[in-house]
Amino acid sequence: VSFKRDQEIVLEANPNFYGEKPKNERVVIRYFADATTMRLAVEKGEIDFAFKTLNPSDIKDLEKSDKIQTIKAQGPYIRYICFLCDTPPFNDKVLRQAVAAAINRPPLLQKVFLGQNAPLYSMVPMGMWSHIDAFKTAFGDGNIAKAKELLASRGYSESKKFTFDFWYTPSHYGDTEVDMAAVLKDQFEATGIMKVNVKSAEWATYRDNWKNKVMPAYLLGWYPDYIDPDNYTAAFAGTAGSKGIGINFSDPV
Repeated sequence: VSFKRDQEIVLEANPNFYGEKPKNERVVIRYFADATTMRLAVEKGEIDFAFKTLNPSDIKDLEKSDKIQTIKAQGPYIRYICFLCDTPPFNDKVLRQAVAAAINRPPLLQKVFLGQNAPLYSMVPMGMWSHIDAFKTAFGDGNIAKAKELLASRGYSESKKFTFDFWYTPSHYGDTEVDMAAVLKDQFEATGIMKVNVKSAEWATYRDNWKNKVMPAYLLGWYPDYIDPDNYTAAFAGTAGSKGIGINFSDPV
């Protein structure tokens, strides 16, 4: 019915729809500049349903309210690290594996999200067919010994550190992003062999950066187009699909 960019979308039921009529004839989708403003709207009763961009601390507080119902369930949204796979240094899969081995999910989730998110060890989310904890089997959590072994195999040591830039975007995924980048930096540098330069850019520049191969490693999130494992794999592991998010991975059979 109407659309105001960065403000709201108003939807009304189609009276000619052939199926069952919806329970609500009208839905208003509102956009908020930040999580704090959204929380205030929730507390004032201006929102019937809110999700995704509330801060973890806000959710904890809202759970205590007898006026608000909170529901927890597995969701399709995932977070991940991208590597620029056709350009040094991360065209070397051993270095990608070293970074992966250093990640320690449980403390990361506790520090950044107050334990409200679940650790993911697969490209395919939990609760979906074909999900297996492949990365947990391969690397575990915070496997510093393995990370050091992999880095040493490429000639790196405490006197010759593996140095790279690690990027995040500060507002597109909410206020927790800066904290996530900081915790990951600490985990990588816990190897004693990695040195990480954390950098950031707002979303428009961030997108240009991955298209222009500016960022060797960077944080992204994925909201699926449809609930199927293909939508979590083809976009990352396919030669054509991976170019769209700057990974440029190609390993054709």
